[in-house]
Amino acid sequence: MNVDIVERVERQAPAVSFGVTTLAALVALGVLTLTVRGNFLPGVAALGVLLVSVAAWRGAVRWITYGCLLVGLALVVAATRSPPPPVAAMVCVAVALCLAWDVGRYGAALGEQVGTGSATEGAELTHAGFSAAIGAGIAGVGYGLFRSFGGLSTVGTLGLLIGAALLVGSIRLRS
Repeated sequence: MNVDIVERVERQAPAVSFGVTTLAALVALGVLTLTVRGNFLPGVAALGVLLVSVAAWRGAVRWITYGCLLVGLALVVAATRSPPPPVAAMVCVAVALCLAWDVGRYGAALGEQVGTGSATEGAELTHAGFSAAIGAGIAGVGYGLFRSFGGLSTVGTLGLLIGAALLVGSIRLRS
């Protein structure tokens, strides 16, 4: 007699990661909405935030990425419009978006590996805290370089690009 025992692991993110992911995505949406008015971009970003939140709740890593890409696309289009939003607002949206993506993916992976009934609050809060601190630190350095070299000059823009590369690199190293 052959008996197959299959353990079903719920594919749902732990509550702390879901909350931090949703909050970070809402911060990105709020800042983008306050700085870009009168067009379709806040609607696209809101759709992306809704997708991120639902995907974070379900533990769907791919859909978290798609939702963040929608918000990121809205940010890029907003940055190319005239007049562009303030650079500080765009940096804030980018950091919040990276935080939502990183913590959402971490929560989904954690929920898949250990299930949703496990006590993972400490690990989730530690990960979210370090992600926020690293993102804010790198964004602060990049924005500081941008401001210290006169804003939208070649060297100032290079400072923002260096900050963006460091932010993406730090997330990639920890993934």
